[in-house]
Amino acid sequence: MRQLYLLSVASAFIVGCASEPGGLQDTATTPEIDTSSPCTDDIEIGRCGLADTLDECAGIEGEEHVFVPLESGDPVAIITGFQGARMFALAARTSGIEPGDPSTPPTDADPLVDAAVRRTEFSTVGRYRGWMAFVEDPEDATRHMNLEIYVLLESENPVETGQELVAEVRIADANGTQRCGTSTFTAE
Repeated sequence: MRQLYLLSVASAFIVGCASEPGGLQDTATTPEIDTSSPCTDDIEIGRCGLADTLDECAGIEGEEHVFVPLESGDPVAIITGFQGARMFALAARTSGIEPGDPSTPPTDADPLVDAAVRRTEFSTVGRYRGWMAFVEDPEDATRHMNLEIYVLLESENPVETGQELVAEVRIADANGTQRCGTSTFTAE
């Protein structure tokens, strides 16, 4: 009976994660980006902001969202997802990539995104790795952005408010073009 219960809980978790916005995927089954390939340092890391106030996106229908770049040390809120997972909601903006198709579920034709959050001494506290499409930046048609990169925090390596952290994002598109970027921020 206990095994059946655990199987049911695990199934609900997998189905729930697969349906989350941004195409949340299992990092254990998603391939890693080949870090031996050259990477152009061209990614701006930021967060989703409301167009009129630049406040954090609230996920309310009809909100107009924009990319808000992170300045070194800016606060980023630790949010709790609807299944109880703690995470950072980050965004990335770059140019020179094949953006994929945001109107379809994520596939390997979309850019592969690897986002890690580390303490300043480089111990990883959270990670996202999966395929996700990028949309054209309304402020600059030469750039593409994704405002929904949810970096899940590891429960065995807790993050406290006030800690200085480093976000590292690497993108590889379907043609093998790679972009990367790093930003420091403070957990809020």
